Amino acid sequence: MPLRRSQIVAVIPARAGSTRLPNKPLALIDGHPLIFHVVRQALDLHSVDRVVVATDDPDIEAAANQAGAEAVLTGEHPCGSDRCAEAAVHVPEAGWIINLQADVLGLTDRAITALLAPLQEENAARMSTLAVPLRDEGERQNPGVVKVWIDDRGEALTFARHCASLGDQGDPWRHVGLYAFHPQALADFAALAPSSGERREKLEQLRWLEAGKKLAVATLPEFEVEEVNTPDDLERVRRIFHAR
Repeated sequence: MPLRRSQIVAVIPARAGSTRLPNKPLALIDGHPLIFHVVRQALDLHSVDRVVVATDDPDIEAAANQAGAEAVLTGEHPCGSDRCAEAAVHVPEAGWIINLQADVLGLTDRAITALLAPLQEENAARMSTLAVPLRDEGERQNPGVVKVWIDDRGEALTFARHCASLGDQGDPWRHVGLYAFHPQALADFAALAPSSGERREKLEQLRWLEAGKKLAVATLPEFEVEEVNTPDDLERVRRIFHAR
């Protein structure tokens, strides 16, 4: 089903504090901060009408502006979607809001279109995310790879880092940390307190599920991105850019 065109706003939550890679959005890659590259790829997406960076740091704000994005200074928040919700107040004309991660490179229009498609259906969920097949047993056993179990309606049953803790829920998929929201759903999400599962697994999407809400999961046969979570990731991405 083709997407109905209303204004699609990509909000990129970016904070200075990161345990594994401090000040990550400002880490230099090919002479520019990581947030610069993330903003530029978002601006190149034909499926996105507007790009906003939501941050708690003036230096990240300046880098986002230099890359061509709008920026909103926010307060402290438990997770990226909460930060997106504060920034979304400044874009009331948004038809859909996409939470684009500030440490992911390689996003495509195909992925954004897939992410938004379930929200266009009749009686649709008001929040969606993306998943792809697990590549191997190593990913299945890696707690750094988030798994999602999907029912026959295309909705998330649950998310976890460890397969063994789920019992017989069928085969999991690899979760891709992109989220799309109807604006009211994003406001509703932020109004909920962090859930026990969210705090235990450090997975914000569990807040929505544990409140009894539907979360649609779009699937793609494959979708490869570069995530910058650790110093080793940063060096790998720097080598990729240097090779180009």
